[in-house]
Amino acid sequence: MSSTLCIVGIGLMGASFAMALRGNSTIGKIIGISRSEETQRKALQRGIVEEATTDLAEGVKDADIVVLCTPVRLLIEQIGELGKLCKPGCVITDMGSTKTAIVQAMNALPPHLFAVGSHPMCGKETAGIDVAEATLYQNAPWILTRTERTDEASFRLIKKPSRKRGREAARD
Repeated sequence: MSSTLCIVGIGLMGASFAMALRGNSTIGKIIGISRSEETQRKALQRGIVEEATTDLAEGVKDADIVVLCTPVRLLIEQIGELGKLCKPGCVITDMGSTKTAIVQAMNALPPHLFAVGSHPMCGKETAGIDVAEATLYQNAPWILTRTERTDEASFRLIKKPSRKRGREAARD
């Protein structure tokens, strides 16, 4: 069965992750969310995503997995909104560089959602979709953080692509 993946923030990190997942048989469709219509257009034209929107509710409504790739301050706000927007069983993860506030926000999610904190140890000095590349995550250490909303199935689901794209995921 293939999953629908929604990436919130299709700049460097989000677009690179989508590109790296191309050809993954477990991902059926990738939806991208960006505030910029220009970024949406580029993501669609380059085949990075199948659908793009500015609307968080529209983008996540059918997602099995939501990956938050926005600045930490915004990401924490978005986690709070996802509790009302995501379908039951959805797994939420992030690419935020700090974890305390993110994990606290994830712990407050309703019981019908799952969450795993995540931080790939990679990036560039430049940002945006124009510098995204499928190889950004290759051999990068990837740290996963369990939350109160993490079960074994959600942890394995997030661990699988992190191991394929980067080095062995660390466990907290």
